[in-house]
Amino acid sequence: MPMMSTLHLCGALAALALPAIAAAQAGTRAAAAQGDGTGAAGPATLPSVVVSARKRDETIIEVPLAVSSFSAQTLDDYGIHTFTDYASKVPNLSFAYGNGTSAGETGTGIANARTIAIRGVSGARTTGYYVDDTPLPGAIDVRVLDLRGIEILKGPQGTLFGESSMGGNVRLLTNAPSLSAGAWRYQLDTGYSDHAGGLNAGVSTVGNIVLSPGVAALRIVAFGERLGGYLSRIYRSDPNDPASALVRDGNQAAQRSFGASVTALLRPLPQLDVTLRLMHQYRHDQGIPASYAPLPAFRPVDDVPRAANAQPEAADNWTLLSLALDYAGAGWTLHSATSHFKRLARDVEDSTEGTAQYLASKGAPVPPQAFIWRAQRRNRQLSHETRIAFHPAGKFSGIVGIHYASLHSVRDTPPVLGSGVLGRPGETLLWEYNDRNRQQDLSLFGELYYRFLPQLTLTVGERRYWLKQDDRTAIDGAIYGVAIRSATAGRAAGNSPKVALAYQPQPDAMLYASSSKGFRAGGAQADLSPLLGGCITADDARRLTRVDADTLWSHEVGGKLALPAPGLLLTGALYQIDWDRIQQPAFVPSCAFYLLGNAGAARIRGAELEASGRVNSAFSLRFGLGYEDARITAQGSSRQLAGERIKQVPAWTATLGGVYSAALAPGWNGFVGADVSYTGNSVSSNATRLALLRPAYSLLNARLGVRRGQSEWIVEVKNLGNARVNLGDLGYLGYQRFEADGKTPLPQVATLPPRTITVQYRQRY
Repeated sequence: MPMMSTLHLCGALAALALPAIAAAQAGTRAAAAQGDGTGAAGPATLPSVVVSARKRDETIIEVPLAVSSFSAQTLDDYGIHTFTDYASKVPNLSFAYGNGTSAGETGTGIANARTIAIRGVSGARTTGYYVDDTPLPGAIDVRVLDLRGIEILKGPQGTLFGESSMGGNVRLLTNAPSLSAGAWRYQLDTGYSDHAGGLNAGVSTVGNIVLSPGVAALRIVAFGERLGGYLSRIYRSDPNDPASALVRDGNQAAQRSFGASVTALLRPLPQLDVTLRLMHQYRHDQGIPASYAPLPAFRPVDDVPRAANAQPEAADNWTLLSLALDYAGAGWTLHSATSHFKRLARDVEDSTEGTAQYLASKGAPVPPQAFIWRAQRRNRQLSHETRIAFHPAGKFSGIVGIHYASLHSVRDTPPVLGSGVLGRPGETLLWEYNDRNRQQDLSLFGELYYRFLPQLTLTVGERRYWLKQDDRTAIDGAIYGVAIRSATAGRAAGNSPKVALAYQPQPDAMLYASSSKGFRAGGAQADLSPLLGGCITADDARRLTRVDADTLWSHEVGGKLALPAPGLLLTGALYQIDWDRIQQPAFVPSCAFYLLGNAGAARIRGAELEASGRVNSAFSLRFGLGYEDARITAQGSSRQLAGERIKQVPAWTATLGGVYSAALAPGWNGFVGADVSYTGNSVSSNATRLALLRPAYSLLNARLGVRRGQSEWIVEVKNLGNARVNLGDLGYLGYQRFEADGKTPLPQVATLPPRTITVQYRQRY
């Protein structure tokens, strides 16, 4: 859906909503003037939206920063189950694949290639991704199930959250076990996606078990899901005979996933809570959710022609164990959280065409054969944080804490073999790669809040951090004809300050201004000069053995207004971000290799507006509009020129949705809802020097349901417009594939499922 059509639709829905808002306001004023004298509930009012953006529970009006919040009710109203479902509904938040190269990371494959950009700050590890207080890789997709809410914190959060929160944070907040009441619910799903090779099916359950009232309880969450594949892999029955029959292997991008968590809450003292959680999730893609996007259209196609019968796949398997202690003192609270995260992500890629084309360019014939490239990424992370929050005492309140994290990551490409290639008889080792990276982070942080006038509050904050890194890389294989053994190390220290001034003339309104700093750790890269000596200059090779930390300053003014009748929350902000020494991936076509460099500097200017809440007792509304101009201002080693747009950042994002509920008959209630989101075009981080634009896209969803007692039946349609979405180029594990002319690249892009219809049944006990 083009931008103008989306804006027309937004305008039409807004035109329908505004009279209802006006009528609701008029009705509220009349009710307030007359009153009914019975004390009965009046018109809908705005419930307090409580967030923990500053690591303490506060109403959203009290927090002098931009926060997009999804309550548990909102998650349910809009059928939000996955990252895509909520990420597409936040202005100035975008996500893409293929821009994931950073120190200790890689943008190849799909299991680890998704990145999140908030306010134009794109690239790997620029946005924090949290489950409660545990930082996790932004590429994983934690199932949205049994959450009390999701918070997206805009702007750098370096002071309270530290490294890799330059653009902001995405925080998934889980429900704690209830010590007072047992409950159980389950949900059954079935459905179908266009062109799918099978039906979709899923089941989930949430249970709360009180072991000892007021003392101990368990909360159990589990799900399983199977989704039919919507792409087709096409190949010859005999790869050596170009006249042999074509075989269509559908059900590509089929997915199965399951996960569970068990949370135990113990309250040995009235002031002390001890929470222990074990969470596990597994996902397997049979045929990755990616397709070719032939140029110049640069849009994904349904059929994926291949030279060999080789099945690509991807898998993500992770476990999180966490322990949290919460103690409520007199005027202060203590929170201590320790977690251990372990992950194994695997990619299997059919790189037959690209590898054969590259080997043929060396001048020797390449016998027909399949070239399978694999990648494995192992992560182990231990993190701990202890903090004390001081409640308002006179004019002062604040928070202080200490944070420690140790991250170990291993990236492997197991041996890739070729038979009779490069003019050699027999089997030849083409490529083998192993990288071991370790990072340690120690930080001290704090914020002080000083209310020096009844309406004015000053915030000052500081984080002091110390980082240690070491990297060991081993490369071997006949493709480049060299073996590399590299060991590098680095250390960094710095600070991340913040200052904000908030003016709150009344409890339901705030104006604020803030300046804050964000940072992302750099790191050492392997010395690849023996391998890339013929591709880049010796000076560039030496310079690229070290990636500098990049930092940014954000300056923001904003406002918030709660309208208790009809019950809307309005927020808006203007900001400018000055970003220096940007870590950006660069592709060297002559060597077919990804490198990471610091791309000079950039400036981002933007604005956003959001509205959410109830128009009246029956109709709830959610609206968001964001604009940003994100451009390079100084060229760096990635060769981006001043004036070019920052990659993977759309200028416009917009969303509009509503849910209408009504009584249908005694004991029966129904609802209908719809939402549309728009993401503008963006510069692709592709594996060529071509200035490719990812096309804009819109996603339209609709839901219809009825409730009776504790039972509920729902029909929902995702991607109603059947948009073919280009989510960004995936860097090949092997080699870039070209068209038959040998010159035109054939991009491989991640995509979303087509139109999907799902029928759900829910039951509560």
